[in-house]
Amino acid sequence: MEKIKTAGFTAKDEFNAANSTPIKAIKNSVIKVTDMMIKDKLPEDDGKVETVGFLKDENGTVYATISSTVIEQLITLKEMLEEDGPQSVLVVPKQSNGGREYFMLELQ
Repeated sequence: MEKIKTAGFTAKDEFNAANSTPIKAIKNSVIKVTDMMIKDKLPEDDGKVETVGFLKDENGTVYATISSTVIEQLITLKEMLEEDGPQSVLVVPKQSNGGREYFMLELQ
Protein backbone atom coordinates (compact mmCIF):
# COMPACT_ATOMS: atom_id res chain seq x y z
CA MET A 1 0.00 0.00 0.00
CA GLU A 2 1.18 3.50 -0.81
CA LYS A 3 1.91 5.67 2.24
CA ILE A 4 -1.08 7.82 3.17
CA LYS A 5 -0.79 10.59 5.75
CA THR A 6 -1.93 14.03 6.78
CA ALA A 7 0.46 16.94 6.31
CA GLY A 8 0.89 17.29 10.09
CA PHE A 9 2.31 13.78 10.47
CA THR A 10 5.92 14.89 10.15
CA ALA A 11 9.10 12.99 9.29
CA LYS A 12 9.95 13.17 13.00
CA ASP A 13 6.57 11.59 13.86
CA GLU A 14 7.21 8.86 11.31
CA PHE A 15 10.67 8.21 12.75
CA ASN A 16 9.28 8.07 16.30
CA ALA A 17 6.42 5.80 15.20
CA ALA A 18 8.85 2.91 15.64
CA ASN A 19 8.31 3.43 19.40
CA SER A 20 4.57 4.05 19.19
CA THR A 21 2.03 2.87 21.75
CA PRO A 22 -0.26 0.01 20.63
CA ILE A 23 -3.87 1.16 20.20
CA LYS A 24 -4.82 -1.68 22.54
CA ALA A 25 -3.40 0.40 25.41
CA ILE A 26 -6.12 3.03 24.94
CA LYS A 27 -9.16 0.84 24.30
CA ASN A 28 -12.37 2.37 25.66
CA SER A 29 -10.64 5.79 25.73
CA VAL A 30 -11.38 8.95 23.80
CA ILE A 31 -8.43 10.67 22.16
CA LYS A 32 -8.28 13.83 20.07
CA VAL A 33 -6.64 12.76 16.81
CA THR A 34 -4.72 15.51 15.02
CA ASP A 35 -2.92 13.47 12.34
CA MET A 36 -2.65 9.99 10.87
CA MET A 37 -0.51 7.81 8.65
CA ILE A 38 -0.88 4.41 6.99
CA LYS A 39 2.17 2.62 5.61
CA ASP A 40 3.57 -0.81 4.97
CA LYS A 41 6.01 -2.19 7.50
CA LEU A 42 9.14 -3.85 6.20
CA PRO A 43 8.87 -7.63 6.14
CA GLU A 44 9.82 -9.57 9.24
CA ASP A 45 11.49 -12.96 9.09
CA ASP A 46 8.46 -14.49 7.36
CA GLY A 47 8.69 -12.03 4.45
CA LYS A 48 5.10 -10.79 4.82
CA VAL A 49 4.56 -7.07 4.39
CA GLU A 50 2.19 -5.71 7.05
CA THR A 51 0.13 -2.53 6.76
CA VAL A 52 0.20 -0.39 9.90
CA GLY A 53 -1.99 2.57 10.85
CA PHE A 54 -0.83 5.38 13.11
CA LEU A 55 -2.83 8.04 14.94
CA LYS A 56 -1.24 11.12 16.55
CA ASP A 57 -3.07 12.81 19.40
CA GLU A 58 -3.04 16.44 20.51
CA ASN A 59 -0.13 15.73 22.90
CA GLY A 60 2.01 14.32 20.07
CA THR A 61 1.67 10.72 21.25
CA VAL A 62 1.58 8.25 18.35
CA TYR A 63 -0.54 5.09 18.55
CA ALA A 64 -0.19 2.11 16.19
CA THR A 65 -2.57 -0.56 14.95
CA ILE A 66 -2.59 -3.41 12.47
CA SER A 67 -6.38 -3.67 12.70
CA SER A 68 -7.66 -3.69 9.11
CA THR A 69 -10.94 -2.18 10.34
CA VAL A 70 -9.22 0.83 11.91
CA ILE A 71 -6.88 1.20 8.93
CA GLU A 72 -9.92 1.43 6.62
CA GLN A 73 -11.46 4.03 8.93
CA LEU A 74 -8.23 6.06 8.91
CA ILE A 75 -8.65 6.70 5.17
CA THR A 76 -11.95 8.50 5.83
CA LEU A 77 -10.58 10.11 8.99
CA LYS A 78 -7.78 11.64 6.91
CA GLU A 79 -10.33 13.59 4.87
CA MET A 80 -12.08 14.77 8.03
CA LEU A 81 -8.81 15.88 9.64
CA GLU A 82 -7.85 17.83 6.54
CA GLU A 83 -11.28 19.46 6.16
CA ASP A 84 -12.40 19.96 9.76
CA GLY A 85 -9.28 19.65 11.95
CA PRO A 86 -8.75 17.41 15.00
CA GLN A 87 -11.37 14.74 15.71
CA SER A 88 -12.29 13.13 19.04
CA VAL A 89 -12.53 9.37 18.64
CA LEU A 90 -13.36 6.52 20.99
CA VAL A 91 -11.27 3.36 20.58
CA VAL A 92 -13.88 0.60 20.74
CA PRO A 93 -12.87 -3.03 21.33
CA LYS A 94 -14.97 -5.67 19.56
CA GLN A 95 -14.84 -9.45 19.42
CA SER A 96 -14.99 -11.52 16.27
CA ASN A 97 -17.09 -14.67 15.99
CA GLY A 98 -13.84 -16.60 16.49
CA GLY A 99 -13.20 -14.81 19.79
CA ARG A 100 -10.40 -12.55 18.53
CA GLU A 101 -10.34 -8.95 19.80
CA TYR A 102 -10.24 -6.19 17.20
CA PHE A 103 -10.84 -2.45 17.30
CA MET A 104 -12.97 0.21 15.68
CA LEU A 105 -13.00 3.98 15.98
CA GLU A 106 -16.16 5.87 16.88
CA LEU A 107 -16.41 9.62 16.35
CA GLN A 108 -17.53 11.54 19.43
